Amino acid sequence: MDNKEEELLKRINSMESSLKEKMEYCRMLEEINSGLRKYLNEMTGVYRLLEAMNTVKSLEKIYDLLVDILGSTIELDACAIFLYDENGRDCRAVKEVDPEKLVKYKQIFNVDRAMYEWVFKKKHIAIVPKGTEGRDDPGLAFFQSKSFAIVPLFVNEKKVGYVDILINKPANTITQQELSLLTILLNQTTVVIENLRMYEQEKETVNKLRQIDEMKSDIMITTSHELRTPLTILKGSSKIIQIKMKEDMWNDDDKKLYAELIHNVNTQAEILEEITNTLLAATKFENGTLTLNKKVVNIKQMIESVIKKYTYKTKNVNLKFTYTDPNITAYVDDEEMKKVVRNILSNAFKYSEENGDVYIDLSADAKTFVVSVKDSGPGIPAEEKEKIFDKFYRMDRALTRRTGGMGFGLYLSKIITVQHGGTIWVESQVGRGATFYFRIPKEEGFGG
Repeated sequence: MDNKEEELLKRINSMESSLKEKMEYCRMLEEINSGLRKYLNEMTGVYRLLEAMNTVKSLEKIYDLLVDILGSTIELDACAIFLYDENGRDCRAVKEVDPEKLVKYKQIFNVDRAMYEWVFKKKHIAIVPKGTEGRDDPGLAFFQSKSFAIVPLFVNEKKVGYVDILINKPANTITQQELSLLTILLNQTTVVIENLRMYEQEKETVNKLRQIDEMKSDIMITTSHELRTPLTILKGSSKIIQIKMKEDMWNDDDKKLYAELIHNVNTQAEILEEITNTLLAATKFENGTLTLNKKVVNIKQMIESVIKKYTYKTKNVNLKFTYTDPNITAYVDDEEMKKVVRNILSNAFKYSEENGDVYIDLSADAKTFVVSVKDSGPGIPAEEKEKIFDKFYRMDRALTRRTGGMGFGLYLSKIITVQHGGTIWVESQVGRGATFYFRIPKEEGFGG
């Protein structure tokens, strides 16, 4: 080979080497371009889903969208989204995909509390590779191709929650690009979730304030309605007495009228006193100052004293009191127990028909006594039974109702019963009346 041929061969080898370098460079550029196109497509999909999140007003739909986004950005196999309450203490799962598989893999991957503490301390995603235990077990070979991710959720410095993700690929094949995309995705989604949660909390607060306003309005209206009748009777009776005294018109024939007027004054004053005491008791309970002054009380005598004073009710209702033992005693607050009996009895009178029957029964066992009041009213629908002891609750709320009451009686009866360590409930069928029961321990420490 002469010098010219040798020189030509060198040039050809150099050109071949240069061509290979350029081809390798082109291949690398193509890989980069392909990766960028993939990343751009993923980011476009994430952006569209995040854009959709901003128009959604339901947390459940947000959780569904997040699962969809995770599925589009990483090879999701199973996951669970956990959120803390507003105090950052209690944490619960709000969305789960194949939770049983997730629990199983957490055991296989040896995921423990320390990993979660590290994640929240560092505010960084943790990718947990397959645990060492059972590595040689042929039955676990399927798990070698998976990894487990713990993703903390923060808004500024506030800990919002975390996401457990089972990824259908080994930990060493997860790229930094995928981790970056996952971080951006979950950071943005967390902001959306937190904003929506704050919106729902504010909406709930507004609704509560509206309910409080409605309750205040309701109590003002019902109190005015309840006070109007006794005040009218008191005013009329006192006016007649004033006229008679001024004109010195009293004579023997007026003694019956005088007695009736005085009776009206006394009974209507009792009604006013009962309304006042009811409002006072409710206020004391609300501010935590309601206390019990207990002593040994004969329950039969206590009930009879309530029945005896229950003379101002004009409706002609037949009241029957039965008991298994006249000497049943209990360590209770006498006045508070009278309120319970009076409230339940009042309720029975209100809803019983004219000439209807109301039955009061007293029984006892070794540790408790039970009082029941059965009326002949219309009964209580099943859906009303859970609400009947709520404050301000009435089945007939219109001002044109035929029965009175502020919706406090049964509410206070429940409070007093519970404070005595007892229980109160109602049994009823529509069209067959209602029977109210309360069970109270005879002594301190006994439950009902």
